[in-house]
Amino acid sequence: MEFRGSSAYDQEDFFTNYMKRRNRIDSPNAAIEGPVIYELIGDFQNKSILDLGCDMLP
Repeated sequence: MEFRGSSAYDQEDFFTNYMKRRNRIDSPNAAIEGPVIYELIGDFQNKSILDLGCDMLP
């Protein structure tokens, strides 16, 4: 089965496998992306945050 777009995350097997990879200590997000984002953002405690996210419409 081929998954396309954000609807792939609605498939239980796909999402479970994704979360296993995403939560690994050595995942790219934990090793690279997260630390860089936190460095760029700086101190954000006690501040309001607006998450614009991404909404993919069919």
